[in-house]
Amino acid sequence: MKQLALILSTLWLLLCSLEKSQDAEVIIYEQTLNKLLSAIGEIKGQAAYKLWFHSGSYEWKLRDTRIVLLNDSARFSTTARVETGISDYEDQIEGKMAIRYDQKNNKILIQLLDAPFEVYVKFLGTKFRITTIQIADYFKEPMAFDGPGNASTEVSMTMPDGTVKRIQGKTTNTRLKIEPGKIRVSSDVQFR
Repeated sequence: MKQLALILSTLWLLLCSLEKSQDAEVIIYEQTLNKLLSAIGEIKGQAAYKLWFHSGSYEWKLRDTRIVLLNDSARFSTTARVETGISDYEDQIEGKMAIRYDQKNNKILIQLLDAPFEVYVKFLGTKFRITTIQIADYFKEPMAFDGPGNASTEVSMTMPDGTVKRIQGKTTNTRLKIEPGKIRVSSDVQFR
């Protein structure tokens, strides 16, 4: 039993040493994204509609809007409250997110791609569709955060003989990883 524990411990240490750590890292937590969504405030809309011989208006509001970070993916989640004057209802909406790193501009970009929901009225037990609202249309610009490219810099060192040596730092090998509860963007830094 002790030999098995020793072998497993040795294998664990070997596996951990194989994972190369990088020099600079930016982590964005799920709670940070959701604080940003809360700061945006209420997201709502309204419009008039005509359905056969009935004219009216509807209003919709989103509540409990959040982003959920999973292993290698992200999900948008919200509740849409719709009031049509004839029938009021709530629908749980799930949406597709895209998360990527723009190396050229050193930005971590988080964007809602698709999150539709239907506006409808129910009359005598039958559902009549009025329109489809695409929530992604209200989030046209991605949320943008600075990436680890800020580690690219120039360092000046005064040498003992009075000369100044300039060292350039540049980030390379940048990787983006989505983990449960966080987005991790890491880079190596090369100095010349």
